[in-house]
Amino acid sequence: MPGTQLGISGFKAKKTDHDEIEHGFRAVLDFEEAHPDLYHYKSTSYYTRDVPENSEEEYWMFIDVFTDYEDYMTSIKSAAQRPETKEAQALISKVFAHADGFLTGEGDLSKGLPNLMNLIEHWTEVPSLRVDNQGH
Repeated sequence: MPGTQLGISGFKAKKTDHDEIEHGFRAVLDFEEAHPDLYHYKSTSYYTRDVPENSEEEYWMFIDVFTDYEDYMTSIKSAAQRPETKEAQALISKVFAHADGFLTGEGDLSKGLPNLMNLIEHWTEVPSLRVDNQGH
């Protein structure tokens, strides 16, 4: 049985930008939810935490869940090329403009946004080590 796979990425941003980042991601996710034919993942979740060395910043991380990495990446790259996704792409760019460094790769923001596909780490579950629903 193939394990669940994850695409993980994240960045650091100012806490004062939190609401704008959250609203931007929500708009992108609303678009993706309305177009499941374009984006091939099971679910996505977003997380934040404080940056320990700077109380004015927080880390943002997202985790996409899917079963086929190649299909997932192909769908994201293909969707980015379609005319109907231009507004969503603009929203993503606006959100990532708040990034002050990426958690999963070297993103030199002085030259514009990096290739975001290179910033997604790919993880594969070990199915024999899964524990589901502990009743809590």
